[in-house]
Amino acid sequence: MKIWFVSWKNLALWIACIIAALVILGFLLFSPPKLTPVMEPIYAGPAGKQAVTLMINVDWGEDVLPGILDELSKNQVPVTFFVTGQFVRKHPELVAAMDSGGHEIANHGYSHSHPDRLTLEENQEEITRTQAEIEGLGLTAARLFAPAYGEKKPHVALAAEGLGYRTVYWTIDTLDWQEPSPEEICRRIETRLEDGALILAHPKECTLQALPRVIALVKAADYQFLTVSQMLDL
Repeated sequence: MKIWFVSWKNLALWIACIIAALVILGFLLFSPPKLTPVMEPIYAGPAGKQAVTLMINVDWGEDVLPGILDELSKNQVPVTFFVTGQFVRKHPELVAAMDSGGHEIANHGYSHSHPDRLTLEENQEEITRTQAEIEGLGLTAARLFAPAYGEKKPHVALAAEGLGYRTVYWTIDTLDWQEPSPEEICRRIETRLEDGALILAHPKECTLQALPRVIALVKAADYQFLTVSQMLDL
């Protein structure tokens, strides 16, 4: 009968290998799956489409919105308003005016929280609560979601996708929340204008002041204004 002797050095090596293998196996079996949306977020419309979209994210600005709506009506320009649920609750008359003015209403989450810091389920609650507020006014909202602050961790778009929404960002950021001059807003748009551009704005006084010139320069470049849904043929 043979007797096998194993040195403590070899035994320690074998034990270390076994532990490492178990750790790797556990990671493979129990690590969460990578969250990857099936549909890519939208940053622009199709190339070759001689049109742009003005998107206005709304969580405040109730004092400026009537003027913006008047200017859009005067120039027959349709836009997409991404509204928060809390804004809809506080200012239903303005949201109704957006709809009656022929504009598209879409989803900006309920409370303007940071989507990256919320769980997938919390993001879905933000979207569904906003949808309920809009539908409570008897209005129809597009299945489009613009995350607050433009945050874009994968689970944010995945949350929207799970509810049947497309996630929308932008091509051109006016940075109007920084309160630049109307001239600077126009310059940022004019130097970046291209087919299918999605232009992000907010209900700021500087935006209202720039709006007539923005509309004029877009039309002078032979671009048509479309809503997001029209741009994407949804």
